[in-house]
Amino acid sequence: MADLTSALKKAASQAVDTTKQLADAARGVASNVAEASQSAIQGLSEQTSNAAGYLEKQGENATGAMSDGLKTTARSIREHAPEQGPLKDTAYGVAQQFSNAAGYLDEQGLGNLLKDLSSTIKKSPLMALALGVGAGYLIGLITRNRD
Repeated sequence: MADLTSALKKAASQAVDTTKQLADAARGVASNVAEASQSAIQGLSEQTSNAAGYLEKQGENATGAMSDGLKTTARSIREHAPEQGPLKDTAYGVAQQFSNAAGYLDEQGLGNLLKDLSSTIKKSPLMALALGVGAGYLIGLITRNRD
């Protein structure tokens, strides 16, 4: 009977040891999973940050290109404007507006420009349409005279 009791105690002791080993292994797996999850989240966060930085840089590049285009258009209008008469004043006024738009774009950025443009069009759609047609007509005249 003493042998049976001893064997049962030994089996119980081994069961406890095995349970402890399993618990330690489970903790290790849980720790590894937590570390892997944290690493994945950190990697995803870095990728998101990189993507946002890239998009911001592209937006800045587009804004700079638009501003440069407006400045070039203003310069071209001034160069091709008549030397005298009422069209000279009109052409210089339009060129000044292009220069002002380029300056606004440099200072405020594309996002604010689009918000302001949308607000203006909603307030005065006919005026916006007339300005667009007029600007297109003037640009057409200027580019046609170049050819």
